[in-house]
Amino acid sequence: QPVSLRNPPRRTEHVLALSEDILILYGGYADNRYYNDTWYYYIRENRWLQKTEFVNGDYPDTCRDELEQAMNDDDCIELTYPPDLLRSEQATKAIGYQEILPFRDQPDYTPDSAQPLYFGIADDADALVDGLRDKYLSSEVLDEDGTRIWIESTVPDGTPIAPAAATGPRQFAKLRQVRYNDTTMLDVWEWCISGRGEPSRGKTLDGRRRWR
Repeated sequence: QPVSLRNPPRRTEHVLALSEDILILYGGYADNRYYNDTWYYYIRENRWLQKTEFVNGDYPDTCRDELEQAMNDDDCIELTYPPDLLRSEQATKAIGYQEILPFRDQPDYTPDSAQPLYFGIADDADALVDGLRDKYLSSEVLDEDGTRIWIESTVPDGTPIAPAAATGPRQFAKLRQVRYNDTTMLDVWEWCISGRGEPSRGKTLDGRRRWR
C-alpha cells in the first residue's frame, strides 16, 4: 500500500512509462470517463504525486507572434537541443568508467577554450555589451593576483552553447557582432523571439526541487 495520502483512481487504457526510479502515469479510462491527469510514482519512496505544474513556455506580457518573422529572417537560426553528455571510455584516477566527463571536456558546453567569451543568449545584445563596458572599462576589475580583467564571461559551467542551446521547440536566435572597444568586436547571441521555454533545473515544481 503506498504511503501517499492521495493516489490515482483505478483505470484502464492508461500510459505508464518508467524513468529511472519513477513511474509516470498518464490518462486512462474508468467509470465512463477519460482521465487527463499525470501522476508520478516514486518507487523507492513508495508514494504517488499528482503533477499539477509543468514546464511551459515563458511568455512575457510583451510577447508577440514572431515565429513567422523569425523563420523568414535569414539571420535567425532555429536552435537545436544540446548534445548528450559524453562519458568516459576508460577508468582513470580522476574519473571512473562511463562516468560523465567534466564540462571542460564536453563539446558545445561551457567552459569551451575555443569560445571563452560566450555570454549565453541575450534579450538585447547591445544592452549586454553596454553592461560589460560599464563593468570592465569604466572601472577596474582585478583578479586574485591583482591583474586587471579587461573582459570575461560569467556564464556558469555546463551552459549549452548556441546554436545547440534550445530548451524547447521553435526557438530562434541570431549571432551578432557588437563593438566592445576600439579594437575588439564581440560575438553575442541574441533572441529573435520573446516567448521561449526556460529550463526547470534548480526550480521547485510540485513541491520538489529539480536538479536535472
